[in-house]
Amino acid sequence: MPEIPPKLPPRRTSKTGKPKAAPREAAPEQTESAKRFGISLLVGGGLCTVLPFVGLHLKQIGGPATIVVGLILLVIGGVSLVVSRSKRSADIATTGTKAVLWTIIGIGGSIILAVVLFFGYIAYAVISGPSDFGVKLKRLEGAAFEKRALEMLRTEDLENGHNRNVTLDALTKRTGTQPNEELAELLLSISNSPGPARYDAFAALANWGTPGTYPAIVEAAKNRDVDTGKAITVLKEIRKRYPSAPGLLDDEQVVIQLNAAWLVSPKIDGSFLKTVLENLQKDHPHAPNQRLTELLIKLLAKQKDTPIRIGVFKCLGIFGTKECIPILQAGQEKLKDESARQAAEEALAVVRAR
Repeated sequence: MPEIPPKLPPRRTSKTGKPKAAPREAAPEQTESAKRFGISLLVGGGLCTVLPFVGLHLKQIGGPATIVVGLILLVIGGVSLVVSRSKRSADIATTGTKAVLWTIIGIGGSIILAVVLFFGYIAYAVISGPSDFGVKLKRLEGAAFEKRALEMLRTEDLENGHNRNVTLDALTKRTGTQPNEELAELLLSISNSPGPARYDAFAALANWGTPGTYPAIVEAAKNRDVDTGKAITVLKEIRKRYPSAPGLLDDEQVVIQLNAAWLVSPKIDGSFLKTVLENLQKDHPHAPNQRLTELLIKLLAKQKDTPIRIGVFKCLGIFGTKECIPILQAGQEKLKDESARQAAEEALAVVRAR
């Protein structure tokens, strides 16, 4: 009787009819390499974690950061050891690594795209020229221009910051044909508020200030902490536009009153004080002034800085009354600096000759 061969179990096939491949085991060298890598990271992480407690650390990053680096190495080393134990773990680690890499690539691509879009927007703004709002505003005349300017200056929408700056720039370059108290008061309000817009708003008052707002503009000018020359110019320009209006200061009064206020300002410092003294020496006739003489004498008693003392002596030569003669004599005789003594001598000669 012929021998019957043993019956073999049916071979598994895939849905396509092809035999399924036998599962592959992780290559021994792969798991062994991961194991060695994990052990080396664990050793390094352990050292980094322990070293700061005995007074040692990585020189470039410091003690606390050395502990953090050690903990990170311990975590990565532990993960490598787990991965080295089986193929399944290796597959999971591979998938996770790919996911992290693709995430990094996606974030990097998004950053690059954002940078490209940003510079593209800048290039478009440069090429396209002024904003539509600026172009439309400049085309308006008279009451229509003033109405649109008022609407923009009243807005509190932060997105309209650029349009507000365009409006202030237009107002500094255009003079109203008729007094506009509402616009003048709004510009004055902005000039007294914090923020960079206050400087442009105050400059625009040279064109839009009115006799009605003039007293308030004078007080605002006295409280200026920068650009004293602009404050003087604004008041002079308003008087030039309304020469017959009562109560407006003439040019010499503007210089004297503003600088007298700045000399006693609590905000005054060395550089600001030098600017004030320079203002007092410009654009006015030589005329004694009792108020300025008193303030300059008090300032001289407080200041030890030689350039400031020289500036005070020069101003006393312009505004000093007979009362400052003893002060100038003392400066001429007792000061060690040659330039300061010469300035005091020149001022003394001018005051005596009056």
